[in-house]
Amino acid sequence: MTVVEGKISKTRTEDFLSMYASVGAQAKPPGWKRSMLLHDPDEEGLYRISTLWDSREALEQMRKNTKVPFAIQIFRTHGAEPNVRIFEVPLAFEA
Repeated sequence: MTVVEGKISKTRTEDFLSMYASVGAQAKPPGWKRSMLLHDPDEEGLYRISTLWDSREALEQMRKNTKVPFAIQIFRTHGAEPNVRIFEVPLAFEA
């Protein structure tokens, strides 16, 4: 799982949200499972994109084949240099 986080200024929020929404219509790289945009209501402008991958290998292949991953580019496009972290998911539960 990748977690990409940054602060988006109030004046750029609408464009940021619109660009993220465009992901739904785009082709996804192999191994991509889902992505969620999270917003912290207690810290103005703080957004986090969490993306789940089939495997670490799928993530690494995407990174190898992509100049700048979308989750990083969207923050940079809107004036923020994001913090990027990669997590392993040892356990997960669904309803």
